[in-house]
Amino acid sequence: MSRQKKRTAWIILACTLLALALRLYFTNVAIVDKPISGDARDYTAYAWNLINHSVFSSAAPSPAKPVPDSYRDPGYPVFLAAVVSAFPTGWYGAVRWIQCLLGALTVLALLAAARDWLRDGWLIAAGVLMAVWPHCITIPTYILSETLFGFLVAMALAATNEAIRRTDTRWACAGGLMFGAAALTNAVLMPFAPMVAAIFAWRSPTERRQWLALLLCAVMLPGAWLARGATIDAGQSAGLRASTNFVQGSWSSYHAAAHGVAAGDETSKRIMGTIDGEVAEMARDPSAGLHAILDRLQATPRDSMSWYLSKPALLWSWNLQIASGHIYPFATSHSPFQVRNALYAMTQLLIAMNDWMAAAALAGCLVVAFRGVGGTASLSSMLLLYVTAVYGILQSEPRYVIAFRGEEILLAVLAVATATRAIFEPNGPVLRHFRRTTSRFGNEKAGGLADGMDRAE
Repeated sequence: MSRQKKRTAWIILACTLLALALRLYFTNVAIVDKPISGDARDYTAYAWNLINHSVFSSAAPSPAKPVPDSYRDPGYPVFLAAVVSAFPTGWYGAVRWIQCLLGALTVLALLAAARDWLRDGWLIAAGVLMAVWPHCITIPTYILSETLFGFLVAMALAATNEAIRRTDTRWACAGGLMFGAAALTNAVLMPFAPMVAAIFAWRSPTERRQWLALLLCAVMLPGAWLARGATIDAGQSAGLRASTNFVQGSWSSYHAAAHGVAAGDETSKRIMGTIDGEVAEMARDPSAGLHAILDRLQATPRDSMSWYLSKPALLWSWNLQIASGHIYPFATSHSPFQVRNALYAMTQLLIAMNDWMAAAALAGCLVVAFRGVGGTASLSSMLLLYVTAVYGILQSEPRYVIAFRGEEILLAVLAVATATRAIFEPNGPVLRHFRRTTSRFGNEKAGGLADGMDRAE
């Protein structure tokens, strides 16, 4: 291994260890007031039924065999069931510790994927930001799927990067399987890998074999799950969950109403009742339900357009919406981020940076598009644009993109690195333009002086 490669490896290792230390610290200090609530209640029910009945069902634990469903994606419940089976008495702590490790390994995988298109100095900046980003520190503490999902996506990108670097079909298969596992953890990603693989196979004939291998491996696991879903009752299905998110996402007042219902506000209860009615209509008759939603949106076209245009900013904003608020999905006490210390000061700085980070990530996507940065930079930019578009149509909840904060940071750092290089490097376009301008000005000044001397003679 060359000295440069060793240096890069040490940078990646140091950032990974920093990420692990911060996640373990938060998990050991913070106390989640009601850890099995909301989505976590569903996940634990699925895990319990898998262990005790070998049935994938969200039914409440019972001696009777439950009815299978496919409302939630299977990836996280299967992970949870495996951990509970391995640690039956201390499973809650084991899940959180393992998720801390997965969160740190996510940093490692993303830095490994980016080492070909970020220099070491910028790799350090990206690694430190990923390690200290508060949402990424807190999320492993909760029984939620975002940590596992983010890890699988990062591993998919890292494996795909190796496939591109080595022109190796085996790595492409590994990347496809990781994308497939990620899609089983969050079905939002299901169309992404096949779509991207098909595009790159068409654009790169010399690498077509690798991309086709990735495509086939990416669809195997989700395809098997879809086949299973076709054999059970469609009542509690992933389609119902998607249509529910679509209806909720079409209401700009949904997040405020959800909080209002918890506080007992009557107006909020009426709004949520109307939303629930639209969800039921979509379940009964999707065509009629969709037309009803479109009619409602068309009744106030300016407000509707404004709402949907604002959803990407809401999606990448700081405060979690359907949550306890700030960076906590569930009510959490004894958080080190609530004490006026170094973590608190760092958080305030990152809050101020958050919107700029999103804008820089968008600029990074443009850099990739117009400067031809290939490999996983292209995949990361397509991934961010894809999830922003999908969640812009569905529900724009900032918790959902915690899994992609690392990719956001990488592209933001790429944009800053590109701008810095353009401005300050001796052969960069800004200094080249400055030298040409000053040289032209000097020549014109010298010519004017010579003309003046001729006239004087």
